[in-house]
Amino acid sequence: MLHFLTGKTNILVGKKKGPCKGTSRAFTIVEMLVCLAILMTVSSVMLVKNAQFRQHLLLRSLAYEIALAIRQAQVYGLGVREYEGISDPIAAFQVGYGLHFDFATPTTFILYADIDGDHVYQAGSEDRIIQTSEFSPGNRIVTICAGAVVLSGCVLGPPGVLDIEYERPNPEAFINGTQVQPWATVRIESPFGDQRVVAASTMGQIIVQ
Repeated sequence: MLHFLTGKTNILVGKKKGPCKGTSRAFTIVEMLVCLAILMTVSSVMLVKNAQFRQHLLLRSLAYEIALAIRQAQVYGLGVREYEGISDPIAAFQVGYGLHFDFATPTTFILYADIDGDHVYQAGSEDRIIQTSEFSPGNRIVTICAGAVVLSGCVLGPPGVLDIEYERPNPEAFINGTQVQPWATVRIESPFGDQRVVAASTMGQIIVQ
């Protein structure tokens, strides 16, 4: 408060006001529960979408892994890769190499050496497994085919196996033991239902879709 002193008269110029009094309002329990429910819903949606995206990438990577494995068998077979398990130096360079898919084990496939020369893999025979590849968790084979290229899917009948093999000097692949079938098709699926198709022709083409 300020005063001007003029004789005996005090003139009031200003007055200091006290602090403003206002009302404060906190969140109620209902409002906090609503906010918590919204946060939990948004978090759940984000987690599900993230899991779907991750599985999509894993399925895509698996499809290309299968395609590269087919190409590897082709390089081994046509490049006359020596199989060290055979003592005969000539026979060691005459081994075919292929990929074996079995519908009974839909989460694996194997790269094998065809020792007995029948152009198919037979467990318990002279054929040897070079490598067994495991699918990423949740992914599996849903259809396998031998015949015309099938991108819509089909199931190979019993025993439900598919062999894709390459052996020099034949530039064409053997599909289930013969070169009559022009295409071999493998369809894989993720836990969320996404699908990819890998198809290989006897002429050496490989399609990933």
